[in-house]
Amino acid sequence: MDFLDPKKRHARRVRLMIGYVLVAIAIGFATIILVYEAYGYGIDTKSGDVVQNGLLFVNSQPGGSDVYINGAFKGRVDQRLNLDAGDYKLELRKAGYHNWQRNFTLDGQSIERVVYPLLFPSNLTAQSKAEYAVTPHLITQSPDRKWLLVQPVATALQFEVYNTQELADPRLNASIPASVMALTPSSTLQVVEWSSDNRNVLLKHTSETGVQYIIFDHQEPSNSLNINQLFGFSPTEVSLRDKKIDQIYMLNQPDGTLRIGDIRNKTISAPVLNKVLKYTTHGKNLVLFTTNAVASANTVQVRIWDDGMVHQLSTLPVSADYNLAVAKYDDVWYYVLSATASTKAYFFKNPMDELKKQPSLPAKAFHIATVSNPTSLSFSANAQFIAISDGTSVKQVYDLEQNRNYRFSINEPLAEPLTWMDGHRLIGLSSRSEE
Repeated sequence: MDFLDPKKRHARRVRLMIGYVLVAIAIGFATIILVYEAYGYGIDTKSGDVVQNGLLFVNSQPGGSDVYINGAFKGRVDQRLNLDAGDYKLELRKAGYHNWQRNFTLDGQSIERVVYPLLFPSNLTAQSKAEYAVTPHLITQSPDRKWLLVQPVATALQFEVYNTQELADPRLNASIPASVMALTPSSTLQVVEWSSDNRNVLLKHTSETGVQYIIFDHQEPSNSLNINQLFGFSPTEVSLRDKKIDQIYMLNQPDGTLRIGDIRNKTISAPVLNKVLKYTTHGKNLVLFTTNAVASANTVQVRIWDDGMVHQLSTLPVSADYNLAVAKYDDVWYYVLSATASTKAYFFKNPMDELKKQPSLPAKAFHIATVSNPTSLSFSANAQFIAISDGTSVKQVYDLEQNRNYRFSINEPLAEPLTWMDGHRLIGLSSRSEE
């Protein structure tokens, strides 16, 4: 009958309270340890000191490659490594493939994601699909990499179409109807951009009679159309609105009016912008552009047209040309701009937040890259990286996730500038001949 004894009941309650307090203390310590571990803290097994670590996530395509950190084997890919803050050399090795390596700095509490490496086979096996006596005039590939269009000669409107996902399929032929475009001895075609439907491509036709813009449907060529003929208007520059073919942006120089053409209704809007020198678009209702609307001998204004509202972003020195790029990465808007006559490229992060709070003040750049005479800015397919080129080669790549700038040089002579292969890789054609 211990439960009737007041002293024993009291002793039991005391033991329970002590047990609860000890459990609470243990939970508290465990929580603190987990929180510190989540923030990258750990114990140096050699010195016993508390150090702050970082996390490294590693993967590759194909999988199964071995991970080496500073020459030490760390296991296979598709894992998370907890490393002390410091400088590291990461190397991926897999039998039958070239080794892949990268140097990086890991800060305490930081996360480095290396989940994009594409390992190339040591011996590539080429399969001949077609041979040409001379280099084709135009070669272009759809955004999904499925369709490859080849124009063998500039003096013919015929394209050869290959399905790269089914190489056994026969080659198809697709021609721009003569009613859409008339060939002349000096005719040349250039790719402006592909539609997101992967079947329509916007082409620029240049001849001695002027410039025309063609939307070519390689699956149903009869649906192709001539922008100039459709609207009875000869724009200087054309781009697809939201990467679709139902509407287009049309710039007319020298007055600099930017209009919207509706393909289905065959109508042209009133000017949405005036005195535009150069522009680029994103989505349906965002235009980044330069203008000389405010007279100045030394600078031009860089503005944003956002769904009908115009905001002053910054200024650039007067130049023969301007480079503009805008993209959204990880729910953050990034704007990058430069003048070809300048040595600077300016990076802005979510500038609309600043401009809406203080519309009378320009936004502040969070990064300024130095490149002599930059001629182009381009975001990678996933928008994480932006490359700055000087016309002959890419000179810098900025990583928006890591806020890190990479400078590099290529010893190989290039037949053409490097371009983005995908979200993380640049590709180019070497002009060095193999003996």
